[in-house]
Amino acid sequence: MSCQKILSAFCDRHPQIQLDILESCTEELVESLNKAEIDIAFLHPPLRANFLEMLPLGQESFAIALPIDHPLASQKKFNLPI
Repeated sequence: MSCQKILSAFCDRHPQIQLDILESCTEELVESLNKAEIDIAFLHPPLRANFLEMLPLGQESFAIALPIDHPLASQKKFNLPI
């Protein structure tokens, strides 16, 4: 399932949650995560950064990246509730 379909289904199911979508290159997204300007990023692994946790997203070839102190960072896998 594409990222667009996943996010669309998520928004349909959770209209009370506001998503602001930013498309950018990996380096800029990682920097925005590091500066706490964004909460999560959808990225293609592998990516190594000591301040990020990478969680597989379903069966897709991409993952979400989030700060290591984010509440979801302790999970082994991220399942977007769609």
